[in-house]
Amino acid sequence: MVGYGRVIAGIGLSGTNGCVDHNGGSGGDMATACPLFLFFSIRFKMLTDLYGRGVPRLLSASTIPIRKGGRVVYGARLESVCGETHRGFKSHPFRFGLKSMLFDIFKAVILGIVEGATEFLPISSTGHLIIVNQWLSLSGDVTKIFDIVIQGGAIVAVFFYFHKQLIPIGKNKGAVLHIWVKALIGTIPALILGVIAGESVQKALFHPFVVSVALIIGGIALIVIERTKRVHSIDSIRGLTYPTVILIGIIQCLAFIPGISRSAATMLGAMMLGASRKVSAEFSFFLAIPTILAAGVYSLIKSGMVFNGQEVAVLVIGSSVSFCVAWAVTALFMKYIKSHSFEWFGYYRIVLGMLVAGLLLFRVF
Repeated sequence: MVGYGRVIAGIGLSGTNGCVDHNGGSGGDMATACPLFLFFSIRFKMLTDLYGRGVPRLLSASTIPIRKGGRVVYGARLESVCGETHRGFKSHPFRFGLKSMLFDIFKAVILGIVEGATEFLPISSTGHLIIVNQWLSLSGDVTKIFDIVIQGGAIVAVFFYFHKQLIPIGKNKGAVLHIWVKALIGTIPALILGVIAGESVQKALFHPFVVSVALIIGGIALIVIERTKRVHSIDSIRGLTYPTVILIGIIQCLAFIPGISRSAATMLGAMMLGASRKVSAEFSFFLAIPTILAAGVYSLIKSGMVFNGQEVAVLVIGSSVSFCVAWAVTALFMKYIKSHSFEWFGYYRIVLGMLVAGLLLFRVF
């Protein structure tokens, strides 16, 4: 193997500021590192230029500062420890040190609350995360991966809440398997679109203006459909036919437009096709499990992201908070819809959409 990449080999190298020159030059004394260093090296360095004079910071292979275009960035991952160059370096949203770690935990808790509270309600978690990410000054690929990972906590909460309907044991084994088959079939349209054009659609449409418009349109749709008198002939998951399930899955694809909300699309789609409010909500929850899991696993594999110990701890905290909040919100939501409509969620979406538009107008984004 040749060319392991040039990294810091000592402490106090003059002219380097503890950085790898990503533009091709060493900027000072450098040494060629071995794979053992890249995987296991932990060095203390007085990074006065980055962190202030006299403040030691823990420097590991996954957090090596790199000089790129006159500025310092952090490696979100080392895609190859044996290459001459390293691809995929991004500005790192997680910093190091006790105070910084506490702030990372604070951010994880906030994002966990937002994710758990909004993921399964017909109000769009995307719209809320845009505002929160702006407030916390979060951006970049690592933050997107973080949002995906903490969705896992919310999914586990749904599974445990509906465990009697989702675990195939006892007398209900046949009915439970029936639910899983329908949920998997309903996921197929989104999987196909996601693989073919999902990323392109997201990149083309992911903009605060699009989100604000989608929030408002979705809110109006919730109000109109709830006020429209229609016969709800489907009062159980068993009553959902396979063609109906496929149509709901196709409608779910509208959620590729940021701000539409997967939950809103599936709930409204099921109601338009004759399902009761309770059945629409339940099937939306069941459909979320394979859909979000598939999207999350696909995104993680495609990103090739590698997390260090601190990031894993932050992810666990965020996912745990998301789990607890999602459990409570799911229980309250299922109780709420027994005697209330989705209309108030429509009004909430309109207000949120106007808020996002206002923030965009005043150039907050």
